[in-house]
Amino acid sequence: MMAVFIVLLGAFSYALSEIIYGYLCNNQFKNPVILTFFASIINFLFLPCIFFWGFPTLPPLHVVPAYISLGIIMVLVQIPAYQAFKENDTSVVNCLWTLGKVILPFAAFIFLGEKLIWQQYLGFFLIIFSNIFLNFDTSAKSKLNLAFFLMLGCSLFNTASSVIEKYILNEDTNWINLIVYVNIFSTLITSLLLINKKIRTDIIKHTSAFSLCWKHFIGAEFLSFIGHCCGIYALSRLPLVVKSALSSTESAFILVLSLFMIKVFKINLKEKVTPKDVLRKIICFSIVVLGIILSSKS
Repeated sequence: MMAVFIVLLGAFSYALSEIIYGYLCNNQFKNPVILTFFASIINFLFLPCIFFWGFPTLPPLHVVPAYISLGIIMVLVQIPAYQAFKENDTSVVNCLWTLGKVILPFAAFIFLGEKLIWQQYLGFFLIIFSNIFLNFDTSAKSKLNLAFFLMLGCSLFNTASSVIEKYILNEDTNWINLIVYVNIFSTLITSLLLINKKIRTDIIKHTSAFSLCWKHFIGAEFLSFIGHCCGIYALSRLPLVVKSALSSTESAFILVLSLFMIKVFKINLKEKVTPKDVLRKIICFSIVVLGIILSSKS
């Protein structure tokens, strides 16, 4: 029961973090690469917070490539994800992470010949249908929003990272290591952006903008750090399928919190909150959670 509560707490924390970054993407930083750099640096500063739960140990040598792979994935998925925030509502973009969660059973069917039961086919259809419905724009030349295609790639990478995380937890029993080493590798990889002269120049140009909203970065990264720690801890206590389904409530949290911030505090967020849009999103988010549960049955 405690692990379930921790997953939901993590989803809530991630939701607040996504709202802040959605705001920064649409109001302060137009280049997602620059936003990724500043976010990664701030995230690294929170690393010592994990020492309240425990300390890292030397990982098994054969697990180190997995840690490096996770660090690379963390950087690769951030840039297109931030770009997607410019293309569609924050809650809808977040929901698109679920697209990758249906690839595992189908990959097993295609490459390993494992047969799927009818519930898995139904779950797959529900997830795809809901996300397409959320991103379908009849007035646009390209009917599917660009965010759909950006997040399709991100979600596939994210699904791969979930598998790698579970592998690491099975091989390296200290879950603190998963937080510490992945954070270190992702920060090192992000720092390599400075090698590119154009990116380095853009980062310098945006230091003034960063100085004006550094509190936003600290708040977002602190919330993201809490969400990540909650997810890793829960993954060490719960099956991957259960944790995945529960964490998919994040989109609903984003919608409710955005609605509150827009109506009460009049904050300019990229989120359609008309009664019709809210109802459509709630229905689709609920269907996605159901689809994840069905597609994960065995």
